[in-house]
This record gives sequence, C-alpha cells and structure tokens, in this order.
Amino acid sequence: MKSMFLLTLCYVALFFGNGAASASCTDNGERTQMVWLSSGGKPIDRWEVSTAEIHRTRLANGFELGLKIEPATPEKYRELLNKFPGIDELVKISVLDMSDEQPKVLTTT
Repeated sequence: MKSMFLLTLCYVALFFGNGAASASCTDNGERTQMVWLSSGGKPIDRWEVSTAEIHRTRLANGFELGLKIEPATPEKYRELLNKFPGIDELVKISVLDMSDEQPKVLTTT
C-alpha cells in the first residue's frame, strides 16, 4: 500500500514537472494559473491557484493530499537559468499529507 502511495506521489511530482500547470492572462491582464491533477489517465481535480494556499484533494485510495503551489525564489531562477536559458516561469510545488491535524510535507519540487 505504501509503495502504491509513493508511486502516486511520484506521478504527481512528474505531472507538475512536465507542464501540467499552465499560466495565462485573463481579459483584465491579471495572470492566472490553473492546475489539472490526474492519475492513470483519470482526472482527479482541477483548480485555479490563488496565493500560496494549500489545495486539498482526496485520491482514489482515500488519501488526503495537499498541494501548495507558490512562486519560485529568485535564487532558484538564477540557478536554473544558468543551466537552461529561456525559462520564463517557475513555481515551487509542495506535496503534503493532510491526514493529520498538522499537514506534513512529503516532497517539494
């Protein structure tokens, strides 16, 4: 069961790392960011990111997952721009276990 959970978390991290979050500008010029979360080709959740709040969702196995998406730090931009020129927008994604009263960070990318 734990290995299936870790596999799901890896999928979530890869999903976000491969462009599953997108940014766009609305008619008023404000930037918005949408996230689509899926597992095994089946949609789980979709939401618009607002500030750095934790978004809660329940996976198919009943696990309470939290995802926190916030801007990348200037230091991270500098580090990655030295390796990969042309990156225009980065975010920091934290995956959290929401099953306890106090959320626990499982991984960050």
